[in-house]
Amino acid sequence: MTDAVVRRPRREADMIEALQTDTAEAATTLMQHAVGNLPAPTQSRSTRTLQERLKRLCAVYDDGRRTMQEFLRAVGHSIRFSCD
Repeated sequence: MTDAVVRRPRREADMIEALQTDTAEAATTLMQHAVGNLPAPTQSRSTRTLQERLKRLCAVYDDGRRTMQEFLRAVGHSIRFSCD
């Protein structure tokens, strides 16, 4: 029973500290939004890779190195569908 009494204040102190940290982070985020300093959106590696591949395909088509049929076939092979 004494052990529980000794641990309790530490847990409360941890909880208060965690809440203060969370409040500070939220305030910082709100201030950044207020001044227009938004965080950059994150992209997964697979999304980045797909975007780069599609941009390269468009550049190759624009240069005339691929026909429309070849371009569409390459785009079709690049896209993956997800059935959730």
